[in-house]
Amino acid sequence: MHYNKASNIYKKTENADITNGDTITVVKKVVTELIRSMNIVSENIGHKNIELKNKHFRKSLVLIYSLQTSLDFEKAEKFCSELFQIYEFCRKKLIDGYTKKISDGIKKAVFWLEEIFFNNKGKVVDG
Repeated sequence: MHYNKASNIYKKTENADITNGDTITVVKKVVTELIRSMNIVSENIGHKNIELKNKHFRKSLVLIYSLQTSLDFEKAEKFCSELFQIYEFCRKKLIDGYTKKISDGIKKAVFWLEEIFFNNKGKVVDG
C-alpha cells in the first residue's frame, strides 16, 4: 500500500515543473519543504497537536535523508562533505528538539538552512 502511494507521488513530481537534470530546482524545493516541516515541528513542541508534529518530524527526517543521499561526493567531495555536515546538524537538532521538547535547536537549524540557501531578499540562492 505504501509503495503505491510513493509511486503516485513520484509520478506527480515527475510531471511537475521540474525538468530532468534540473537538480538545483529539486534541491531548492526539497530544502524549502524541509524548512517548512521543521518550522511546523518547532511550533508544535509542547502543544496538543501531536499528530501534526509527528507527521512533520518524520517528513523532515525523510527530506534530510534524501538530501544527504543525493550528494555526489565524486564530483565535489569538499562541497558535498560540508553540505552533508549541515544536513546532519539539522537532523541532530531536529531529533534533540523533538525528544527533549525544546524548539531552540530546531530554530537554529532552520536559521542556518535559510542563511545557506536564501539571500537577504528571501530568494533562494542559485548555484
